[in-house]
Amino acid sequence: MLYEFRASTLDVQNQVGVFTLNRPDVFNAINPDIRDDFHDMMALVRNNKSISALVLTGAGKGFCAGGDIADMDNDDNRDPEFKRRKVLNLHLVIENFYNLEIPVIGAINGAAFGAGFSLALSCDFVLASNKATFCASFQRLGVVPDLGLFYFLPRLIGQRKAKELMLTARIIDAEEAYELGFLHTIHPPEELLEKAIHMASHFAQASRVATGLTKNLVNQSLDLNYRAMAELEANGQAICAASPYHHQAVDRFLKKEPIAFDWEKLQKKGG
Repeated sequence: MLYEFRASTLDVQNQVGVFTLNRPDVFNAINPDIRDDFHDMMALVRNNKSISALVLTGAGKGFCAGGDIADMDNDDNRDPEFKRRKVLNLHLVIENFYNLEIPVIGAINGAAFGAGFSLALSCDFVLASNKATFCASFQRLGVVPDLGLFYFLPRLIGQRKAKELMLTARIIDAEEAYELGFLHTIHPPEELLEKAIHMASHFAQASRVATGLTKNLVNQSLDLNYRAMAELEANGQAICAASPYHHQAVDRFLKKEPIAFDWEKLQKKGG
């Protein structure tokens, strides 16, 4: 089923949602329409329990060029308090996206600059075209990074390298991004979306409860001490142990029957 928003679409097929930013003429730069689309899409996905994973990509040659420069060129945007509220509103988009209970797979088909870079890093898995490029471009405009880049990038590649990319605002290609560790795989452009959807389809066989709790606990793990994490782990185990999915999985294991969520077998299925 295809849902059409103001400047994006959500296509739901076989328990996978594909959310496509659709402003290809400006490399899918973020404007108020795309911001509102994210809020609406998030509400729809949360209420549709048949969606087991979400793929994020961009239409055309770019993934997301960051904030729309044309949207920055107005008097309101020069008012500090207006700008602060605007950025905080966009942070809600990223926070909700990051904390979505289902896996989010970024299919980075082209340039991911500025806030587009932040958006890519908020995904749980990041697949990229060999044509993809990444840039913390904020320094070029004389502003600090936003939309969570200060949160995500140092955690993924370390403070020293994060400072380099932020302070130089240099462009890196997919190969370097992979070497830095924030890309999972690189694909030819014509195969990227198919590979992302194939990966996303595996989660239809997974426990939604265990998947959501695992994401939530990993997201908190670097900010909590051992005792706090141990409490959360114990709570998570207790919740999952009471689920029908767990009971069925244990039963299949004891009967020496194939389990539903076997990543290696699922990867081989369908190529």
